[in-house]
Amino acid sequence: MSALGAMAGSTSTFGSNPKTMRAGVYRKKGIVRVEEVPVPEVGDGEVLIKVAACGVCGTDIKKIFHAYVPPPQILSLDMNWQAR
Repeated sequence: MSALGAMAGSTSTFGSNPKTMRAGVYRKKGIVRVEEVPVPEVGDGEVLIKVAACGVCGTDIKKIFHAYVPPPQILSLDMNWQAR
């Protein structure tokens, strides 16, 4: 069995995917709010990651406090995760 086949078979152990998730949403310079947002659709060749814990990295803090990127955005975070 290929690695892809093994992965596809193991996804059933997690049950169905949730419709929403909590995310830190960058709203404006210096402001990030934890909000309930839709879970992204998973396409072919993609995986859904279940995050157990996360933090904001130093680069994202600079982006947030200096408004280097336009809001709203869910920035990449340092995380502890589990493949779904």
